Formats: sequence, structure tokens, C-alpha cells
Amino acid sequence: MKALSITNWAAVLFDFDGVLVDSMPVHVEAWNRASADVLGSELDGEMKKEIVGQSTIAIAAHIVQNFGSSAQRELIEAKHDRLNSLMSEVDAFPGAKDFMELLKQAGVPYGIASNAPSQFVTGTARKIGFDVEVVLGRDHVSHPKPAPDLYLLCAKRLSISVTDHPRVVVFEDSLHGLRAAAKAKMIPYGIASHHDPKDLVQAGAQEVFTDFNDVIQCIA
Repeated sequence: MKALSITNWAAVLFDFDGVLVDSMPVHVEAWNRASADVLGSELDGEMKKEIVGQSTIAIAAHIVQNFGSSAQRELIEAKHDRLNSLMSEVDAFPGAKDFMELLKQAGVPYGIASNAPSQFVTGTARKIGFDVEVVLGRDHVSHPKPAPDLYLLCAKRLSISVTDHPRVVVFEDSLHGLRAAAKAKMIPYGIASHHDPKDLVQAGAQEVFTDFNDVIQCIA
């Protein structure tokens, strides 16, 4: 793996869940409780495994299809409500705060662009103590990931010009997020929290890391 020269980066954009925070168990539990609320039954163990790493719309569609229901919108709304009530249970991944501090010292701007609801992302980031200038959720754009809109808007909010997008690094754990970064003509890096590194590379990741302690070890 090549050394990282962060001073050459125009900005760093982070996905949130599975990248900065270990929130997947909380998301699964939110879906579980939402399913009980809307569909009258909790998710079985197999279904909980199947939804890990999928987009919100894909998960909701999968669950309602499994239950023979058409209440996809109601399920998503219930999931968001349940998720906000669970944000206090989310912790930062190792090295995340330290890496942000290194970026700050190097004068590299950074922001968060997540497919999760902005209320959850902002509230959780504040609770954990992340010092982030720009925090965006799926409700900030009409087309969330795999569309590039969230990353394009985050770069714009950080005053990064379009000509500098090829020097913007994006850290993602999801396949659709990596594709979104590539569509934005940015540099996709993978965090292997839930997917096999080979799958992340196939989705476009130029480098893959375990966590941000791993990233820090690669900084030149």
C-alpha cells in the first residue's frame, strides 16, 4: 500500500455509518423495531444478516417484500424515528478523531456526507464530539447515494472548486457509496468494516483500510 500525502488533498469527505462510527448494530435494531411497529413482527436472524451494508431503500423493499406488505414508506419513517432514539448507543471507530485532528493540523478541510437522516448524523456526531464544519444527511438532496449529489454538495459547502474534485478523498464502507464518489470524480477509499476488501476494490476503492488507525499508519 502506498504512502498517503494528505497535504496534496483538496479535502476529505466521510461517509458516517461504518466509516466514522460503529453504528450498524443500532441500524439493524432500528429496522427490527420498525418492523415490529409497522408490520407486526420483528426480523429473524437471517434477515438481520441480509440487510447489513444495504441502502435504506433496498432494505425497506427487501423487508416489506418478505412480509408481503406495501408499507415501504411507513417502514422507513418508523425506522428513522427508532434510529434517533438509539443514537446514544453509537461509538466512534478507532482512530477517527485522531485522523480528523491530523487533517485540521494539515489545513485540509473535511465534512460528512451520509445516506442516514441528517438529524441522526448531526446528533450522533455532536454526542461523540466530532469537530466537523459540514454535516449532510440524505434529506439534503433529492437523490442520495449511489448518486454523487451528497458528495458534490459537501464539497461545495466546503468551498472546494469543481476543478479540485480529483484531489478530494472520500472514505466509504459501502459499495453504493464508493460508486457515488467515483461518479463525483473524487478519490474513493474503502473502510472494510462490513464488506470484503475485494468487493470494495471492485466497487472502485483505490485503497482499502481496516480503520483510521490503519490510515494514520500510511500517512507519509
